[in-house]
Amino acid sequence: STMASYLKGGVIHMPEEYRKHPLFSQLNVMMDAKSFWDVQVELRGKSIGMNGFLLSLLSPVIRNSLSGERDQENSNVQRQVSLSDFDEDTFRKVVALACSNPGGAVVSGKDDILELSRLADHLGIVGARDVLLDIATRVKEAAELASAEQAILEANKELASLKAQLEIANSKVPVVSRPFDLRTLAR
Repeated sequence: STMASYLKGGVIHMPEEYRKHPLFSQLNVMMDAKSFWDVQVELRGKSIGMNGFLLSLLSPVIRNSLSGERDQENSNVQRQVSLSDFDEDTFRKVVALACSNPGGAVVSGKDDILELSRLADHLGIVGARDVLLDIATRVKEAAELASAEQAILEANKELASLKAQLEIANSKVPVVSRPFDLRTLAR
């Protein structure tokens, strides 16, 4: 797949084979169903409710965190996942991508894509991470190409300016009407 198939109009989507799988439509329902929220996700400046089963399916890191935390005597206690290095918007976008949400993840630029890929990598959400890293790499290559093209345009302008200056300087050099003869200098 190419970046164009993942990123269209500032919205990232997972590859088509993910989006077409019937399981993903169910994941999206579970993601938004508040009645299934049994985990508090501690993010930068905010705590949000989420479905622990869904998060465990998506992320081996969260699965390990939640499975080690289960206390049989206190099964009614809300479980927590700490991701305080990330904000709610980034977290929701990565979860939406991992669930192949039809709305995808709206991104505002390279930094946004890199932050999403950093969280997907941190959580071990391989599919989303790979798509995001592919896009980030291609965006970087495109930016480097645009920068190189700009440098070539600037160099061509400089060259044209130097050429014009040389033509002006050459036009001011007196033209010798007769051939130059070294013997005339000896006299």
